[in-house]
Amino acid sequence: MKKTISIGIPAYNEEANIGHLINSLLNQKGDNFTLKEIIIISDASTDKTAEIIRGMSDKRIIFIENRERIGQALSQNIILEHFTGDILLLINADVLPADEYYIQEMTKLFYRDSRIGIVSSRDTPLKPQVFFEKIIHYGFTLKTQIFEQKDHAQNMYLCHGSNRAFSREFVKQMKWPHAVGEDVYSYFQCLEKGYIFSYITTTGILSKLPDNFKDHLRQSARYVVSEKIMSNYFSLNLVKKEYDIPLIHSLKTVVPLIVRHPVLFFCYSLIFLVTRIYPRKNRFGNSKWEISKSSKTLFRKETSDINMDMKTERTTVHIPTVTIGIPTRYGGVLIIPTIESIQASTGVVINRILVIADKTPISPQEKKHLNELGVELIWNNGEGSWAKKIKQMLGMCTTDIFITTQDDVIFEPQTIAEIVKTFQEEESVTMVSSAILPLPPRTFFESILGAAVRIPHRIASLWNRGDNYLSASGRCLSFRTEFMRKLEIPEHIINSDAFLYFKNKELGGVMRHAPQSIVYIDQPKTLREQLGPSSRYQISKTELSPYFKHDISSEYHIPFCIGTQAVLLEFTRRPIRTTLYLFIFTYTRFYRNTKDKALDPFWGRGISKQLFKRHEK
Repeated sequence: MKKTISIGIPAYNEEANIGHLINSLLNQKGDNFTLKEIIIISDASTDKTAEIIRGMSDKRIIFIENRERIGQALSQNIILEHFTGDILLLINADVLPADEYYIQEMTKLFYRDSRIGIVSSRDTPLKPQVFFEKIIHYGFTLKTQIFEQKDHAQNMYLCHGSNRAFSREFVKQMKWPHAVGEDVYSYFQCLEKGYIFSYITTTGILSKLPDNFKDHLRQSARYVVSEKIMSNYFSLNLVKKEYDIPLIHSLKTVVPLIVRHPVLFFCYSLIFLVTRIYPRKNRFGNSKWEISKSSKTLFRKETSDINMDMKTERTTVHIPTVTIGIPTRYGGVLIIPTIESIQASTGVVINRILVIADKTPISPQEKKHLNELGVELIWNNGEGSWAKKIKQMLGMCTTDIFITTQDDVIFEPQTIAEIVKTFQEEESVTMVSSAILPLPPRTFFESILGAAVRIPHRIASLWNRGDNYLSASGRCLSFRTEFMRKLEIPEHIINSDAFLYFKNKELGGVMRHAPQSIVYIDQPKTLREQLGPSSRYQISKTELSPYFKHDISSEYHIPFCIGTQAVLLEFTRRPIRTTLYLFIFTYTRFYRNTKDKALDPFWGRGISKQLFKRHEK
């Protein structure tokens, strides 16, 4: 039975070659596969890349255009979420298949052995045109010969990022981190998950080497830092073993080449040393850093020479860009597991994570960990309220969607994808709320207070189909960024989540509740701790009324039938705990914090700092 092939192409300013590449792939020959789709991502290209792709007529082409540049690794994650074939072939936009049977050869091994996870093939550079390019070509040949001797050519160095085929079973288990070395990362993942990597020489791709030192440095710098980056994700012994090159292999290759081309060897040795000594700045670890422009000129023709059909109906997808903003009071003790749960999200690309930690003790180890997780940490000298921090992060946000959450929550893997999906389904939606559920209790008191989360959750879901102030929880609220800027949050407001709901409604915005976007929270450990959120909730109407011209009192009247239904559902499942919670509920209505204390924007929440331990378990 023929296997279906999906091709993924991340592209950034590829006008010189993208048309030729697509035509070459569409005209591939072979009887062992069916080309199902070609998914192309233009990563915020500023040239004619998008125009060229839109002008191509084949309905198998799926075009995705990022408004903001996110880099190759995250673009490939988007491809993972969209491809539907048995085999995924990832190929760079600045290369060409070496022959018309390229796809057939790249897929053969998957029929023979189900353990095959990745197949890569030979990268053949074009004949050099200038002297510098001859030097780099010499070095490329030298390294390729060395690599093909190591472990019978089945090694990390030959897992070319420019062209790899993946089995569906393997690649669906993988997600690339936002770092350079994504090709090497896929190789280590292949080994770690028990699959086999295979390098073949029966086919390959054609590429163009950089013709100047600046572009070469851009490419080589990424390789220089990749070993250190991989050590953060995989066993240090495994990484060291795979990066190690036996001296005998080097000598067997280098000595004959020195004899043949001594001048080229000397020149390349100097360039090689410079690339290793050059300061390893932070930008080299960024998957979005500068490209090598001269390697994108595989075809030395003008784009107008490309023979393309007129534009026809085809699938075009826009992936909204996402920023997550988190004000923290407790620091790394809580924020790290929260960030880790966000980073484990599936089906979505998170472009930016902002954390504000004013007057919050964060250790150097925690700062390092946050940096490794891709977090932008902002430190203010003075302590600001929740609303003030949100306004600050909103001012830094450049993405389509802004998600505000807190430092003591855990996200389900699908939560953020469900939020993005809700925005995509209705262009009129300006605000999305998520479902808030309790973490499993550790004490009997926590199990009682679980009802304080579940009952409001049921009410919020049932009442007006989720369009109510109860569903607008500050634990996780999402907005279209440009619309949220209009909401003008008062800096010293406490019930800011309810304020955002009412303000969104007042300005003509549309809110939707996404019940499948779930966020878990911890529970207060004592009755005293429970008084805090309870008091703030009760004072909400009094605090917010002056900010609105219309009377919001009616918005606080929960329909009796819905409230009763939510309580009865909880009671039928947990009768004793629900009864005890109703006593606590009644107590907090009569004995609560004073108005001044409840409305203090700097008043502590009191939630115990145990979420990280829960998350680890």
